[in-house]
Amino acid sequence: MAHELKVEQIAAAQVPSAGELTLDHVAHFVPDIGAASAALERLGFTLTPFSEQSHRLEPGDPPIPAGTGNRCVMLERGYLEFLTPFAETPVADQLREAMHRYVGVHLIALGSSAPEADHQRLVTEGFDPLTPVALQRPIETAAGEETARFTVVRVPPRTMPEGRIQYCRHHTPEYLWQMRWLAHRNGARALSSVLLCVGDPEEAARRYGRFTGLVPVAAGRALRIDTARGALVFASPGTLRDTLGLTAPAVPWIAGYAIEVSDLEATRAFFAASRIEVRDLPDGRLLVALPEHTGGAIVFESAGQKPLTLDPGGKLAEAERMDALRELRDTRQVAGEPRRRWFSSADLDLIVWLDETGSVVGFQLCYDKSRGERALTWRAGRGYDHSAIDDGEGNPAQYKSTPILVADGHFDRERVAEIFLESSEDVPAPIRDAVADRLRHYS
Repeated sequence: MAHELKVEQIAAAQVPSAGELTLDHVAHFVPDIGAASAALERLGFTLTPFSEQSHRLEPGDPPIPAGTGNRCVMLERGYLEFLTPFAETPVADQLREAMHRYVGVHLIALGSSAPEADHQRLVTEGFDPLTPVALQRPIETAAGEETARFTVVRVPPRTMPEGRIQYCRHHTPEYLWQMRWLAHRNGARALSSVLLCVGDPEEAARRYGRFTGLVPVAAGRALRIDTARGALVFASPGTLRDTLGLTAPAVPWIAGYAIEVSDLEATRAFFAASRIEVRDLPDGRLLVALPEHTGGAIVFESAGQKPLTLDPGGKLAEAERMDALRELRDTRQVAGEPRRRWFSSADLDLIVWLDETGSVVGFQLCYDKSRGERALTWRAGRGYDHSAIDDGEGNPAQYKSTPILVADGHFDRERVAEIFLESSEDVPAPIRDAVADRLRHYS
């Protein structure tokens, strides 16, 4: 519980050590702060008072009203922000524009102790960052009103299509993390991960890897980037639907986040007593979908629980994996051709050709096997062929001659890439990555 740590220690720990990044906070953009506040309080969160925001257009300029305000849920590690526009300003209009796509999380802030270094990394990586912005807002403390101050590093709008992805350096964490705001009836303690729903998880994870300087890793049917505290999890719409039961209102979509609680069973009991609808996930976590006027979903988890991987687990996992690509043993090799490996599922066949170093020099991906089968073939130095398969003509896996393939011009790159990525967990990573890269670059 919050009382187990001195509030001064909690506040000081929000600023990461030199060279580290953390998951600092996420922000919902909401049209009605009153409705959002009522929903959050019913869920057992303690909120800070409403605070109007201001910013400086240039360093040294006087602060001007931003036309936006917020309430926050302060946690022992990180926090949740709920932003609303209330005036006609450029900043407020940005929130309204985002809410036209969906109401919910539109901002991820990474905690930093060196915003200048973050800015330079973004320059080096080609993100064209904006000049760091000094933000501030008034805040009540036991000693009276103080000013909370931050330095924020952003990139131009739509550079990161998922939303406003930025760095935040807290200059006055002692004003934000006050003991009276750290106790929550639902037991919430820490922001542990954020869920990003994207059309191409591998592309997004690589881009965020460049943005953060951190390396993505596989996480079940998703990819994740671990910071010094908290993680970014990238998943396709199909994966979020199959594992969490969430339907994306738009893609990309910052779908929600995970919160660590002090006692998951006590949290479950609180929700039951409050008549909060909860979805039990196969790995023991709890999911709560927020109302439409707040948007998104929250996954509640225990301290020390293994990282969220979006793997259905148990019997559900076995059912899901029935459609996974699995390698066929003793694949026939053809004299004079590169060595080949064959992977098959109910709806896909993947044949890859490898050179003597094991690198992919060609592949054929057959898809929609049960309803008008088609094949995309790629060969190094020769490019792509997309064809329909004439049923009854035998084996489609011929590298140099494909008599059963007939020209078919349309190729739904995004759909096929999503199907492949969701089915290829058991395909060796170098092969999976090479095929996914070629699917992304099909033209």
